[in-house]
Amino acid sequence: MVKLESLGVIPYGPDEHRLNPYIGCNLQAINQFIKRAFELAAFYKQETKPVSLPLFGPNRNLTVEGRLYRDPHAASVLKISRANEIGSGLRVPEADAAPGTWTVRRLPATTPPMGIFGQDKDGDAVR
Repeated sequence: MVKLESLGVIPYGPDEHRLNPYIGCNLQAINQFIKRAFELAAFYKQETKPVSLPLFGPNRNLTVEGRLYRDPHAASVLKISRANEIGSGLRVPEADAAPGTWTVRRLPATTPPMGIFGQDKDGDAVR
């Protein structure tokens, strides 16, 4: 517990980020930093990793998404992004329109072979 609490008081801003030896490829500076302050070096190494939000695309994390849906503000952002993600497959560029103009793709209306709600095309119940 002490380690987690002490990590919160480590100052790490733009100046510290610029001086972080893990950002460059200077292995000598990294090794010296590890020898001088091992736990601080581990913290600095962790800070160089890119932030990832597994909320979008095919590899989204449904557990994280479910937790975010508990907050109404985060849920609204997720709903908008999900609608944009779904809607992006329905928009196609117009061939004869100005560049950057998009239209909604027209999808053909089809009737399932069994009809709707288990009825045939005449509306009679299928047995």
